[in-house]
Amino acid sequence: MENSENRVCVVPNRSPVSSKSALNLYTSFNKNFSISPNPQNLSPNSFYKTNEFGLSILSDKCFQLYQEVMTDYDWQLNRAVGLIQKGVKFDLFRYNLIKNDVWQAYCAEIFSFTKKFIKFVQNTPGFNQFDSKDLSILIKHRLFTCYGLFLTKLVIDGEFYMMLDSKVQSSRYLMEKVYSKEVSDIIFDLHERIHSFRLTTKELAVFITWLLVSEDCDDIFNKELLVHLRMYYSQVLTYEFNLNNRNHDIFNAIIETSSLLNKLNRMCSRACYENLTLD
Repeated sequence: MENSENRVCVVPNRSPVSSKSALNLYTSFNKNFSISPNPQNLSPNSFYKTNEFGLSILSDKCFQLYQEVMTDYDWQLNRAVGLIQKGVKFDLFRYNLIKNDVWQAYCAEIFSFTKKFIKFVQNTPGFNQFDSKDLSILIKHRLFTCYGLFLTKLVIDGEFYMMLDSKVQSSRYLMEKVYSKEVSDIIFDLHERIHSFRLTTKELAVFITWLLVSEDCDDIFNKELLVHLRMYYSQVLTYEFNLNNRNHDIFNAIIETSSLLNKLNRMCSRACYENLTLD
């Protein structure tokens, strides 16, 4: 029996499509593409009608892989809604915090997500063509921004409802302590911007995939593959936006936001134990 992790459900009355089949479609459809490698050319109606089936399969695959990552976080959203309904104030979670506990909980959560993220990237059609060194560089350059996008639903009314472990509740206060107030403010401003797009869960899943290849990376050896994937996933994202009748404003906003997100990853990667000071 085929491993359920390698299956993706497409439109009703059609058989599930495996990761291998999705990759074959990715390869065959790309032979017909003539697209600028510049992500600025992402725009409505810039896909070919003859490729809709292949694009829909790739979009479904992105969504399936996104859901696999989110399986371990779904309960956190339910908990966040419960805290909000009960009117719980986050000031209560500031007391009795121990620096070592906070840092260890933070590192453990990032490590846990990184394992899920590596699997997400490796199983996304086309990305397994990178060698291990290029793949690790790509993951490093996108880790924190993609982490934020996966968990953006846990940012509610300017507060972060992520429970790091049984003892440490994350919050805007802790984000300021881990990353600095300046970086934290940028993070929450970006989340507010992303929420204003009102992306569907599927649009968000494809957006995360596209973001992985949306910008050049000097350290990557196989730059041709990077551009190739950017061209293709620009089409997948455009396809998904067009399905939902998005106007041109969303495309411009996504381009601008992606540039800010990629810069933010470098800021977040500077967090260190020595700079963590709890009041």
